[in-house]
Parts: sequence; structure tokens; C-alpha cells
Amino acid sequence: MTTSYNAAATVVMDGRSTTTSSTTGSGVSSSCFSSFSSSSPAESFERTHLHPALERRRTLGSLRTLTPYHSHGTSLDDNGNTQSFLDFSSNDYLGLAQSQQQHDIVQEIYHQEQRTYHSLGSTGSRLLTGDSQYAHTLERQLAQYHQQPAALVCNSGYDANLAVLSSLVAHGAILFLDELCHNSIQMGIRMGQRRGTHNHTQQKENQSTNDNDDNNDQTTSVFTTTNSTVRSFGHNSVNELETLLHEVSSTSTSSSTSSSQPTSSSIVIVVESIYSMDGDAAPLQDIFDLAYRYNACVVVDEAHGLGVYGVRGMGLIEEYQLQHHPSLLCAIYTFGKAAGCHGAVVCGSDTMIEFLYNFGRPIIYSTTLPYHSLVCIDCAYHTMRNDTGQRLRHHVLDLVQTFRRLMTDQVIATIRSGSSTDSSSGSGIGCGGRMSLLVESRSPIQAILIPGNQRCVDFCKMMYIRSNGSIRLFPIRSPTVSHGQERVRVVLHAFNTKDQVQYLVSMIRLCLIDLQLLPASLEMTPTTTITTQPRHRSKL
Repeated sequence: MTTSYNAAATVVMDGRSTTTSSTTGSGVSSSCFSSFSSSSPAESFERTHLHPALERRRTLGSLRTLTPYHSHGTSLDDNGNTQSFLDFSSNDYLGLAQSQQQHDIVQEIYHQEQRTYHSLGSTGSRLLTGDSQYAHTLERQLAQYHQQPAALVCNSGYDANLAVLSSLVAHGAILFLDELCHNSIQMGIRMGQRRGTHNHTQQKENQSTNDNDDNNDQTTSVFTTTNSTVRSFGHNSVNELETLLHEVSSTSTSSSTSSSQPTSSSIVIVVESIYSMDGDAAPLQDIFDLAYRYNACVVVDEAHGLGVYGVRGMGLIEEYQLQHHPSLLCAIYTFGKAAGCHGAVVCGSDTMIEFLYNFGRPIIYSTTLPYHSLVCIDCAYHTMRNDTGQRLRHHVLDLVQTFRRLMTDQVIATIRSGSSTDSSSGSGIGCGGRMSLLVESRSPIQAILIPGNQRCVDFCKMMYIRSNGSIRLFPIRSPTVSHGQERVRVVLHAFNTKDQVQYLVSMIRLCLIDLQLLPASLEMTPTTTITTQPRHRSKL
């Protein structure tokens, strides 16, 4: 017998509300449910499984919360008062997401094309009703910009990495990835491992293939996916990567008679061009050359390189002129950072792209981006590649140098001298007399190491108070980063000014003193006059 439940209805009559008793599908009054238990099944599940997990996070100081962030101009504080913000946290490196000029460009193109593409939503996946000629034209342009044969637009960088990594692993790739690769890469690998195991079991049970069921995707590699391996190497360690490559190469050579043994041609090295938590760059030239020597492929996540590096802002691969390197399998470019919009694109060979829309489940089973998003992507590339984009890149990279110089002169020099009050304890910044406050980075991402979840949170709260609510930085806590590597992530943008950067460094210094991470005798009153962003959207 099926039982359904309908909530009691509230009827408003003559300004008064009255509640009428409803019944279940079986004719039983809903009030009868109260006699079965003191809590609902959903409440019991939450109490047993969800609350303990949240409480553990709360105890560890790693509980995440949602806080509205107004990255540009003014907003209202908790008391409803207007306050100005300086954005040193968002990934909007070039300021395109907050640019009135960019917004106007998008709207103009969008309204011009609405006569042809008038639907608000895409209405389906790319393989069904969500495809469009505009999407094909855009992908051809993106492939040309990145000097690749083909391109495939995805809903997000996360989806793109899930699709690429899960498909490669499920079809027999051996993955060597940098230990600091993004969560989306790691989750894509896990997804592929589950698919690979399932596919292998299906092949043993039933050799027939149902072309309409993607769960039965057949692997065509020379060894079964159950023997596929995933290994990580030390961050940016080319030597450690070579050791792994040499081990696999030696194993495949000595076991060449066994078809189940992995071969070096099955190896895919996965790296990011710029790492999101440290801001440092991968040694792409060395990695590509090493991959070629061992007959391996490379996949590069260019999420934080796009728009910032390269003569036309096309990323670190363009910066090093590696677009036509024989070991490049594909690259993923994410649009939620410097491009100032949403989505991502995978660029590679025609075969690689065809493979993805046949086996990449996040692509196959997701409603694709709407037309307005495609226009935003098109316009973002136009701006990133023209003179305006070049000017914005030069300015933000100049601010990076300014920030690091000021930090060195006003903060790090003190730590190097061993005068930090925490140095004797062997914990915290500057321990052992070493400079360990600022991670080495030449990108807009600057990481200030402040070990300890609570200490990181306290620093950000202190920054907000000290700056009169004008600067809101965010703690990056474990388990997002390793224990002891907690940090505050500072991001510089093309719309920031040198005076604002000077003010930021002054606030950082004062907050470190407040937390007793620098001696109080070093406290100085900031002399720089703060200039906040304009109240309305910025101009490029």
C-alpha cells in the first residue's frame, strides 16, 4: 500500500487564517503521524549522520559558512550602513566581471543576436536540443585562439576536469599528477576509477555492448582498467616525476610480453599552469620535454593562467609557446577567473574532443550553457586578446611586484631577522629564523601562510576590523590545504591601485602584530590614504 502525505492547508478568510486538516492518500488524517515518532525520518537521519559531521568540522575550526561578498564598490554591513570595499579576494584578475564597459559590450552583442537565438535557456544537453550554430562557431574561434584543432565548451572548469579525467582513467590511462592538483582533478580520477572497475566487470559478465547505455563503455586500451594506476609526485618536482616515469618505463620494458602491463604510451601527466592555493607556476617546459622523452602525454589545467599570461593572454602554454608540443594531449581553460564569466573549454585534437562528447558524462548528461553565457565568453576573449587586455595584464603583474616588494621591506625582513615572537616556539610564521610567511609566486595569487585554522580565521576577522570593513580576506583552512599549511589568500586585480596595495600591506602588518606574530614595537600607523573602488562598476 502506498501512503502519501499532504501538508495541512491554510485558508485566509476575512483577513483571518484558519488551518484545515488534510488527509493522506489512504484517507488518514495527517495529525495521526505525530503518534508514530517524536521526529520525522528526515530529522532522525540528520541527527544520526549530518549533525555529527558538522559538529566535527565545528570542533576542528573548519566549518564552512556562506557570507555574501560584494567585491566591488559599496554594500551594506550587518547594521544596514553603507561601506566601501577593496577587493583583494575574488578571482576577477582583469576586472572584466565588474566592468561596466564589458557589461555593455556583452549586452549589445546579446541583443543583436537575440533575433536568431531567442531562448533564455539552452533547453537540453549538447547531444540533444542544447546544441547551436553559435556554440560551434565559438568553439572554432576558441580552438583557433589556443592554436588547437578543436575545442569543446563545458559548463564549468569543475565539469571539464571531471569529464576529461574520468574518461581517461576509465579507458586505461596511467595518471601522474602533481600533489597539489585541484579537487576537481582528484574527483574526476575517482569517478573514472569507479567507471573503469564497473566496465571491466561488465565485460567479463557480458561481452555484448548496448550502444545506448554509457555504463557499458568499452575500454580499448592494451590493458584492463583494473590495472590502471594513479600516482602523485611532489609539487613541481621534475626529478620526482622523472623517477616515476623511469619506474613505469622499466617495468613495461621488462614485462613487454604481458599485455596486461601498462606501457609508457599510456601515461598522462596532469598539472595546473598556476596553482590556485600557492599561486606558483608549473615548470611546463621541463615537464613537456620530460614527457616527450618517455613517450607520455600532458594535460594542463589553465584555470588561473588564462587572461594573465601569454602575449594575447591565452595562458602559460602560450607564454612558453607549447601549443604544438607533441606531448600536449589537451588543455582546460576556465572562464570564471580572468575571463569574468562562467564555463570552460577543453582544447585538443579532433579525436580528443569527439572522445569527450562520447564518454565525458558531465558533458553528456548536463544541460549546456545558455546563449547569454556563450556571448559572455565570446566577448571576454575579444577583450583579453586586444590592447585593453594587454594593458590590464601589465598593470596587475606590476601590482604583484609592488605587493611583494612592500611585503619584503615591511614584514618579511623582520621575520628573516628572527625577531618574530613565534620563532622560538618552532611554530607559526618565521619558525627557525626562516622566511616562511609569503609563498613564492609571481602570479596575482599571493598566499600568506598562517598555520592553524583558528589563527587564520582570527587574522581575517582582525583585517576586517582594522580596515573598518573595507578589506575582507578569507581563511584557507585544512582540509582544503594540508594541516600546517593554512593560509590567507590575497588576490591582486587590474582595478586595484598601488595606494590600495600599500594600505593592504600596512593592514597585514598591523594584524600580524595584533596576533603576536610580529613584535608590537614594529607597529606603525598607516600613512597611505586609502582610495576605494568607485561606487559603480569600473571602466576598463
